[in-house]
Amino acid sequence: MRFIDLFAGLGGFHLALRNLGHTCVFACEVDETLRAVYEKNYGMKPAGDIRAIDAVDIPTHEILCAGFPCQPFSKAKDGQPGLEDPKLGDLYLQILRVVHHHHPLFLILENVPNLERHDDGQTWERIKKLLEAEDYDVSIRKLSPHEFGIPQIRERIYIVGSLGPLNGFKWPEKTNTAVSIHNILDQRPPEAQVLSRPKRFYATVHLNPLRMSSEAGTIGQEVIQHLEALLGSKVEVTLEVAAESPVDGFPDNVVRMVTENARTLKFDNSGLRKSEVVPNRP
Repeated sequence: MRFIDLFAGLGGFHLALRNLGHTCVFACEVDETLRAVYEKNYGMKPAGDIRAIDAVDIPTHEILCAGFPCQPFSKAKDGQPGLEDPKLGDLYLQILRVVHHHHPLFLILENVPNLERHDDGQTWERIKKLLEAEDYDVSIRKLSPHEFGIPQIRERIYIVGSLGPLNGFKWPEKTNTAVSIHNILDQRPPEAQVLSRPKRFYATVHLNPLRMSSEAGTIGQEVIQHLEALLGSKVEVTLEVAAESPVDGFPDNVVRMVTENARTLKFDNSGLRKSEVVPNRP
């Protein structure tokens, strides 16, 4: 089937559906850097801001995918303005505009879990009713990579819609495979050195640059706890961005960045200390 990838980001929907044999016929992404990364990975450059795109210019498709911006509904944003956010709160209407024109057979949408709970559930009820008004049968479920064997706790809600009944649809079974920091740390890195106690030292962990904000704090603190328990002394951990990461679930051949510089986040036992740009390793 043909699908479109709205608010495409790094292209998670594209990768998954392509691997299942489907064909992407259109993508859009407002961030210029991500558009360049997307083109490098998938051979097509996304269009820009969805607000400037006429639905008529979007090719016919059977599946619409959209990971629309989560900031208005996120607990991390002060006030959680939701649908009233002046910059991003109306972007769900852009999805509905495309849906109204094309009526694809299936919808797959993604956002933060708080969208379902926001404003005592009224935000989700409003979106759900608008989708049902377009004749879609709708289901919603909260999922996280760590429930499927990927060492990252990143809870998201997924919304699926179908023009026909969802009677035969089943959400994926959670594997609940045990995962920890050990799943992403090198066992014997070539630059490792034997450390004396209680010497203060640095450790380096490679992370995906496009997921730094969500991964770095959790992983940094877990590394610190392990090392301090082992050495019996305070430690400082440097988390260095790499071009590959097993944390996000993307395969190694997917490019995450197209810049010559990486970002390093330095932690100590009190949390995030500073951020600085450093040259990438060769």
